[in-house]
Amino acid sequence: MCSPLGRARHTARVVAEAVGLAVEVDAELAEISIGRWEGLTRQEVDERYPGERAQRMRDKDRVSYQYAGGESLADILTRARSVAGRLDERTTLIVAHAGINRVLVAVLAGLEARLNDLYQPHDVIYHIGRAAAPPVVTHLHDGAEHPGPYIAGWS
Repeated sequence: MCSPLGRARHTARVVAEAVGLAVEVDAELAEISIGRWEGLTRQEVDERYPGERAQRMRDKDRVSYQYAGGESLADILTRARSVAGRLDERTTLIVAHAGINRVLVAVLAGLEARLNDLYQPHDVIYHIGRAAAPPVVTHLHDGAEHPGPYIAGWS
């Protein structure tokens, strides 16, 4: 499964070809919409919408914070729960983006209460073993496997 956005589709296609799988594009795996900030640099956001980035930094841990014209983490939680509810016992590779990935990991691993502790750098691959309860979470970082989710500041 992959996001409909270009980088994720490309990565999913490369991996799928290597292992002989089909790619299923899922719109619910798109990255969080940052509304009117889409396509702008930080400097451009600051120039066009003074004070908004500072407000975002103050409110970033609130699940209800919503980008002007965009989504909130609550919206992403709804999408992640939907994706999780459609997964079955099969091994599934999901290729998406930092925001939706960390929320999906939280949902799949039963870590929604720790959502703001989770981090999804671009070079981390998660494995979530759902055969046991609670699910077993490991992550691959710098070529080594580590127990648990990636928490900012450690690996």
